[in-house]
Amino acid sequence: MEKRLRYLLGTMWFITLFASLNINMMNLGIPQIAQAFSLDSAEASWITSGFVLFTGLAAITFGKLSDIFPTRHLMTVGIGFLFIGSIIGILSQHFWVAIFARIVQGAGAGSFFAVSMVMTTKFYPPERRGMIIGILMSSITFGAGFGPLVGGYLTQLFNWRVLFALSLLSIVALPFLWRLTPEEAKGQGRMDFAGAFFTLLSVLFLLLSIQISGWLLLLSVVFILLMVWHSRRKKEPFFRVGIFKNIPYSMTALMVFILNLCHIAALFVLPLMLINANGLSEGWAGLIIFPGAALSAFFGGPIGRLTDRLGSLKVIPWATVAMSIPLLLISTFAGQSVIWIMLAVLIEYIAYSINQVSIFGLTSHVLAPHEAGAGMGMVNLFLYIGMAAGTAMFGRFLTLDMGKWNPLNDSTYISYSNAFLVLGLLTLTTMIVAFITKKVSQAQEV
Repeated sequence: MEKRLRYLLGTMWFITLFASLNINMMNLGIPQIAQAFSLDSAEASWITSGFVLFTGLAAITFGKLSDIFPTRHLMTVGIGFLFIGSIIGILSQHFWVAIFARIVQGAGAGSFFAVSMVMTTKFYPPERRGMIIGILMSSITFGAGFGPLVGGYLTQLFNWRVLFALSLLSIVALPFLWRLTPEEAKGQGRMDFAGAFFTLLSVLFLLLSIQISGWLLLLSVVFILLMVWHSRRKKEPFFRVGIFKNIPYSMTALMVFILNLCHIAALFVLPLMLINANGLSEGWAGLIIFPGAALSAFFGGPIGRLTDRLGSLKVIPWATVAMSIPLLLISTFAGQSVIWIMLAVLIEYIAYSINQVSIFGLTSHVLAPHEAGAGMGMVNLFLYIGMAAGTAMFGRFLTLDMGKWNPLNDSTYISYSNAFLVLGLLTLTTMIVAFITKKVSQAQEV
């Protein structure tokens, strides 16, 4: 590989890192943000759900735009969004401004990995692409591992605004990006902006119905119907409704939605519990989360080989149980032993990583070759929608009046205990979906 492309790879790795960091480190700043603006957990959850929702929509949008516009132009726009969002966040004096800042950041961060994948395809030889993708994926796992630690200690040493400031460093990559990226001709194609708009409003009103009023669900349904109607009329729609006729594929999308809803909701609730119930500082809360995040990041290779050897449909049920038990364990020890909680987080993170690798591997097998690009893009969208829905749902959940649901928990912090109990049980529903997927796949093979 020529030196120029090696340096370009390093530049892409640096840029992509900010997408993962911004999901994982900001959760540690949410308790301080909630205190600064006098928010309850439902309102504070928009700091995460707004970011991940627009990250998911931007990922598909920029992926499609990369067929039309040069990749370095798109990456520059993404960095611009992240930079502007960071400035807005640093200067924000009202909560709605901070939310808007996170949405703008998410619109930028969503471009990074999607456009990097396209750059890998365009600029690197086929025999090197597996290695390149692995290196780029390591930036995501690195951010997942060190995000909680960085977020916790920066918040403790300074304040939550420094978490916005950290993303300003992304602009350092711009001169390298423009110098190292090969020239590209403008491509052909059209972007389905109407489909993207209907998709955005469908999900946005779904989240608002969770947090504000159930009546807003009707608007979500209206925009879903408009999205379906529009998609059937377009040759290259933003949201490909027809692909869901493939039942095993639909089941994998549902599993991705459930597991990411549960995992990100747990990571949203956990810092709140550790700080408010266990009395830890932001730095110590990040340190409790760090071992699990770090180990899951560095075990990516062995996890992939395990899935290849045993098969996804055999691994998913066991990984689901291994992910559910730690959540139930945290429910039992909520507000009590941080040692048990740290051990539970470690196991949950590794089990979540196994499930992610297994389900995405399964997705690639149930799709026809001509559906692979669109199908993987849609699954990624469901991943981000699940993340956004998880934080919205459980931000609202923590504000509800409720009795103790877990008789094994002796603390007075019942809302946290109940949240992890529900998350543990909800995770187990993935086993049912996996069973349906297995039966349908077997029937199709006969």
